Order: sequence, then C-alpha cells, then structure tokens
Amino acid sequence: MSSKTRPLALIACLSAANVAFRFVLASGPPNIKPIAFLVIIGGIVGGPLVGFAVGLLSMALSDLTSPFGAGVWTIGTSAGMAIVGLIAGLSWRSRRRLIVGE
Repeated sequence: MSSKTRPLALIACLSAANVAFRFVLASGPPNIKPIAFLVIIGGIVGGPLVGFAVGLLSMALSDLTSPFGAGVWTIGTSAGMAIVGLIAGLSWRSRRRLIVGE
C-alpha cells in the first residue's frame, strides 16, 4: 500500500465504523458515543488532517443516511466533530510539550 492510500483507508474505515456505531447505538444506552473516541483516534494515528476528515465525514454521512435526514444541525455537528479531530491531532503532535510543560 502506498503512502497516499494509507490515510484514505484510515479515513474510510473510521468514518464507516462511526456511521455504523451511530445507527446501532441510536436506540441503545444514553451517553455512549464512540464517535468522538474514533475521531480522536483518527487524529492521533493519522494526524490533524485525517482527524478533521474523519470527524467531518462521520457526522455528515451519518446524518445524510439517517431516517431523519440532514438538516441545519448537520453543518454544526460536522464542523464541531471535525474540530475535535483536528485538535486531537495537533495536541498529540505536541504531546511532549504538553507533558513536560515547556
């Protein structure tokens, strides 16, 4: 696998898992959200841009494929989760400074 396809495969797998988890846990226990966890993992493993893409695609695709459809909230939830992935990737890259306190 080339170096250009690895981030795409990671984005696709994590986004698909998030969409599936969102459907499975829609009527399940409250306050269990694996979507944010997988977005943060995407940011840590793939970097800030991969985390951003996973967050954006996860929320947008799950809203577009849900029975309730997409609405005005889709823009806000997608942007918010994309920012979570971006911040996770950026903070993980500077983890040495965060831990040491430089």
